[in-house]
Amino acid sequence: MQKLEILDLHQTPLTKMVEVSFHNMHSLRSLDISGACNLSRLSLKGCRSLLRLVSPDKLSKLESLDLSGTRIEELPHGIFNITNMRCLDLLGMEHLKRVDWRKVDRLPEKLNWDRWGLDLLREQLQDSSIYRISSLSYERRLEVCGGKNSLYGIRGLLSVIEFLRLNGNVFIKALSNLGMKMDHLKECWIEKCHQLEYLFVGGTYDDAAICLENLRVSDLAKLRKVCRGELGRGSFACLKNIYLECCPKLINFFSSSIRLQNLELLEIKFCCRLEKVFEDEGVAGQNAFPQLVDLRLWDLRKLKGICGGHLPMLKKLKIRECPLLEKLPLHNTNASTSEVEIQDRDGAESASKDDPRIREVIVSASSGHTKRQISGIYGN
Repeated sequence: MQKLEILDLHQTPLTKMVEVSFHNMHSLRSLDISGACNLSRLSLKGCRSLLRLVSPDKLSKLESLDLSGTRIEELPHGIFNITNMRCLDLLGMEHLKRVDWRKVDRLPEKLNWDRWGLDLLREQLQDSSIYRISSLSYERRLEVCGGKNSLYGIRGLLSVIEFLRLNGNVFIKALSNLGMKMDHLKECWIEKCHQLEYLFVGGTYDDAAICLENLRVSDLAKLRKVCRGELGRGSFACLKNIYLECCPKLINFFSSSIRLQNLELLEIKFCCRLEKVFEDEGVAGQNAFPQLVDLRLWDLRKLKGICGGHLPMLKKLKIRECPLLEKLPLHNTNASTSEVEIQDRDGAESASKDDPRIREVIVSASSGHTKRQISGIYGN
């Protein structure tokens, strides 16, 4: 068997074959075992002459495939789209020349790929002038810098990544338009994508960004809102930190139905048209942000309101250059722990004119003391 070059069993029903290994069959050049309809594991590791694996997509029950060290130049059509595929090993495939990412709809849970595959991916995408890959690894980290076209060519990657950074893409208008749920996404950075108007659009999926923990958004010239329309109650269930900066068309941040049950930090800076955080000013902070600890508002010249009610867990509130802010979402339950830092007198006076409970903060700010611990100000 060590000198076998071609093995074609496609007309042979191999229904009892569940696992098969061709380890280090150095002469094997072509293999077709598409008749093995119940095959779950196939290893061709070390078959250094193998050029063709015929019709692997017909192996519908295949869960694990190892092509490491083979001579395959182009991955077989449909290899990424086998529904039950859980593990795909593509290590040491130095002869691989092409992967047609536009036909990839999904990736297996475990994809082992070394520098040969990563270098190929970067080279392909750069040559097509679509985008550049800065970092892509088994840790499911994807950075896309630049580009004038859509990201549909890597939809399979988007469905499994945990970290996504988009910088300078001038095509995408909404993350939801990519057609993938991105259920594994934990951290997302979006910068200088000047055609992007919304991050998530209601109606595409019931829930959005269910695993997202950190969101950083900056310098988006056309961003109108983070969410448009109604999203499911499970949306943003894990979101802990939001950083938003330099979005000149943003008027309000969230739809009134959004509840960020685990949000701990919200920072909004240099959004010159932002008037309110929610569409409806009456949204109660204790319902929308029950775990918010740190709130930072910098240079928001048109901001009038944050939310109704109060923020029960708020520890730090930093305000700078928010002259129209009418009320702070404080409550007597914040009294012993909250810290307010106000670095502009106009913002301080305006923020408190309807809230006599923070008069002591105003006096402090007017005297030039920009930082004061709130303690004993509220009565029972």
